[in-house]
Amino acid sequence: MEIIENMAYFVGLLAGALIGGAIIGLIPFFLGRKWGKQQLGTVGLVVCILCNFLLGLWLSIPACLIIIIVMLLTRK
Repeated sequence: MEIIENMAYFVGLLAGALIGGAIIGLIPFFLGRKWGKQQLGTVGLVVCILCNFLLGLWLSIPACLIIIIVMLLTRK
């Protein structure tokens, strides 16, 4: 029974990290589409999801902000 509880916890942890990272990552994704930086926006989405797996929102929010700043600096 303990194995099933641990597996359910692990699946919930992975699903939460994926959803949380995707929600944060959609910000640079849509901004990239709007500003003509589709590739950078897609990279931002993936980076935010990976960062959320590593340290949660503590890492994915700063990564999102850094990607937005890079988009702003490279915008014409």
